[in-house]
Amino acid sequence: MNSFNLKLSLLLMSLIVSCTTEPSLSQNWNYDRVPAHSELWEHRYQNAQDSILLEQKDLETSKRPELVWWRGMIKHLQNAEPIKQLEKVNFLVNKHIIYLSDYKHYQKTDAWGFPLETLTVGGDCEDIAFLKAITLLHLGWKEEDLTIVVGYYRKGQSMGYHAILEVKTENGGYELLDNTRPDIATPNQEHFFTPRYGIQKNKFFVYKEKK
Repeated sequence: MNSFNLKLSLLLMSLIVSCTTEPSLSQNWNYDRVPAHSELWEHRYQNAQDSILLEQKDLETSKRPELVWWRGMIKHLQNAEPIKQLEKVNFLVNKHIIYLSDYKHYQKTDAWGFPLETLTVGGDCEDIAFLKAITLLHLGWKEEDLTIVVGYYRKGQSMGYHAILEVKTENGGYELLDNTRPDIATPNQEHFFTPRYGIQKNKFFVYKEKK
C-alpha cells in the first residue's frame, strides 16, 4: 500500500494560506470547508513524502513489539464492521500510545512526528490522529474519507490547539476520533472543539463558521 499523504499536508499549518471564496459542501457541524492554497505546497510535499517512504518498510516488517502489536490490531479488525473498526482503532490507539508533548519530545513548541516514531516513542494529538489515519488506510478506508482537523480545544479553564481525525462513513455522516476521549463522536457531540484547518488527502481547508 502506498504511504499515506495526510501528514505531508500538516506541514502547511505553519504557512500562510490564501482561501478561495466558494465553500465546499458543509459538514455536520456548523462550519463550511473553504479550500486553501499555499505557495510552498509542492516543495514541502515532496520533502515530506520522501521521509514517509523511508519508514514504510519498518511499519510492515519490523519485529519491534510496538509494530507487532499494531499489525496484530489491524489483522484482528480486518473483517469487523466499519463502525466497530472506528471504535476499536480510537480506543486501542488512545490506550496504547504514550502521549508525549512536542516540547518534551523535541524541545520545540511544535513538531510533527511520523507513525513509526509515534508507535515506538509516543506523540501528541496530531501525531496520534495521523497514526489512526494510517491504521484505517490499512483496514481499507479511502484517503478522501479521512481528514485531520486542527483547531481549538476548550474545556473548563483549559484551552489550546488540538487535532483530531474526522472520518466520513458509508452513510455520508462523520465520526470524530479524538485522543482525549475513549469513544468516537459525531461533530455535534464534540462540544469542546472548534475546527480551524483540515487536511484531506492532497487538499487543505480552512473551516468557516456558517452565518
